[in-house]
Amino acid sequence: MRHARAALAAILTLGLASASASRAGTVTSTFDDLGLAAGTYVNDAGPGGHFTIDGNAYNNSFSPSFGGIWSGWSLSAMTDKTDPSFTNQYSSITGGGADGSKAYAVGFTFGGDTDPFHPAGTTITLAPGATPDSIAITNTAYAYYTMRDGDAFGFAHAFEHGDYQLLDVRGYDASGKLVGTVDFYLANFLSDNKDDWYIVNTWETVDLSSLAGSSVLQFGIQSSQDDPTFGVNTPAYFAADDFTFTTAAAAVPEPSGLALMGLGLAGLLGLKARRRVAALLPCVLLATSALEARAGSFAPQVGQAGSLGIARSSPLFQEWASSVVSITRGPQDISNPNSPLASFGQPTDALGSAGGIVSLGDGGSITLGFDAPITNGTGADFAVFENGFLSGGNGLAYLELAFVDVSSDGVHFFRFPSISETQADTQVGAFGSLDASNLHDLAGKYVAGYGTGFDLSELAGVSPFLDVNRVTQVRITDVVGSIDPRYGTRDSQGHLINDPFSTPFASGGFDLSGVGVIHAAAVPEPAGLAMAFSAASLVGAARLARTPAGRRRA
Repeated sequence: MRHARAALAAILTLGLASASASRAGTVTSTFDDLGLAAGTYVNDAGPGGHFTIDGNAYNNSFSPSFGGIWSGWSLSAMTDKTDPSFTNQYSSITGGGADGSKAYAVGFTFGGDTDPFHPAGTTITLAPGATPDSIAITNTAYAYYTMRDGDAFGFAHAFEHGDYQLLDVRGYDASGKLVGTVDFYLANFLSDNKDDWYIVNTWETVDLSSLAGSSVLQFGIQSSQDDPTFGVNTPAYFAADDFTFTTAAAAVPEPSGLALMGLGLAGLLGLKARRRVAALLPCVLLATSALEARAGSFAPQVGQAGSLGIARSSPLFQEWASSVVSITRGPQDISNPNSPLASFGQPTDALGSAGGIVSLGDGGSITLGFDAPITNGTGADFAVFENGFLSGGNGLAYLELAFVDVSSDGVHFFRFPSISETQADTQVGAFGSLDASNLHDLAGKYVAGYGTGFDLSELAGVSPFLDVNRVTQVRITDVVGSIDPRYGTRDSQGHLINDPFSTPFASGGFDLSGVGVIHAAAVPEPAGLAMAFSAASLVGAARLARTPAGRRRA
C-alpha cells in the first residue's frame, strides 16, 4: 500500500500542477456546461438580476405577472423548431445550439423605440480583463415564422421588399462611452433583387473584435416594422451561443490536470485506511493553493480544493439503480394552492448510468431499487446525481437539494442527518446560487456529472430495522427550499434549508439523474447457488439418514 500511496501522490501532484497553470487564453461559453435538460429553459435570475457564466454577467429582468414578463437573457435547451407561436419563444430556429450543441441563450429586448437606443436592452457585462472576440447568432422560431408569415394579430406582416430586422451590438467602456457598434441582419429584404432576400435560419458567427476595450455589450433589435409609439412590431428576440472572449493571464484549470486530479481522488477513495487519506490531503490543499478555499464547514464544489464530488464516469461505480419502487410528484410551487404537479421526465429516466432526468416537484419523492443490495464499505457507499450547474463564480452553483433515506426491508426508512449552513434570512431566488461548503448529507450538492456520496456507516446502529450491509432501497425526497416555515423543510438540526424557491416550472424541484452504487453486496453466481443447494441437500440427507425412523417428521 505504501507504493500505491506514493503513486497516488504523484498523480495528484502532476494533475494539480497542471490544474493551476497560469495563462492567458480564449474562452468560449457554449452554455452546454449548465446542465439544462433537452426541452427545458430557465428564466428569472432572482434578486441578483443576472446569470453569471464564465465570469460574464448576462442581465435578466423577470416578473411572474401575466404568465411571465421579462427582458434580457434566458437560458434554453428547447428543441421545437416548427411551432411559430409565442408559447415557443425560447426555441431557436435550428432547434438547438451552434454546431449541434444542446444549450444556448435567448435574448429579448422588448423591441423598444430605437431612438434613444433600446431602453430595455439586453446586455453582457464582461469579466475584468475580458475582451470580446465573437458570438454565434440566429433567429428564434417565434421571430423567424413571424417575419416569414406575419402574425395572427395583424401587428406584423410577412416581410416584403424594404423590410429588415437588425441586431445591433454596441460596446461601452467603463465610463459609459461608446466604443463601437456591430450590426447583424437577422432578416434583410432591402435589395431590389429577390434572390438576395433572406431570414437567418442557421447559426452565424458575428465578429466582435472591433469592440475591444468594452466593459459592457448591449444588444438591441431594430426593425422596419416599427411603431413610433410602441416600438418594434416583430418579435424582438434572437438566439446566441459560443460567446468567445479573451481573458487576461489567470489561473485556469487545464483539462488534463483536472482529469489526473480526478484519477488521484478516485484512488484515494479506494484506500481503506482513512489516516492515509488524511495524510495526503495537506499535500492536495497545498498544491491547490491557487484555487478558491471553501467558506463553510464542509467539502466545497467541484473544481475547488477538497471537493468530494464523484464523477459519473468513475470506475468506482459497481451498479446503478435498476427499478422504480414508487414516485410521488410534488407541486411546482407549494405556496400556490392551484399549482400543477412537476411533470418533466419519466421515473425510469433516473435508472442506469445514462443520466436522464425526472423532476420531483416541491416535496416530491422517488424510491429506487437495486439488483444487488448496497453494503457498508470504506467511505461513500453510493452517490446521488442531480443536474445543477456553476453560477455566480467563486465556486457557487445553482443547486436543488433533496433528503436521502435508505431501507433494508422497504418498510422502515432512515434519513441521513442533513445539515444546511446557508443563511435563512433572505430567500434564495428561483435561479439563485448556493455554496456547497455549507451543505452536508444533502443530495444535489454537486453540479451535473458529479454525485454526492453517502456513507452508510453514519446510520449504523440507528435501528434494528436497518442493516447497513444490506440496503435494498433508496428514497430521494425534494427539499422545499422556502424560508417561510409554512412551506419550508428543515435539516437534522432544525434549521430551515434555503435553496432556490419558487421554481414554478414543469421541471421544478429536485431533478434526479441517477443513483450509482460504489459498494454492492456480492450476489452468488447461479452455478454457485446450485452447488450450495446440492451441498445443503446432501447434508440434509445425511442428517435424515442418521435420524431414527421414530423421530422423523411425516
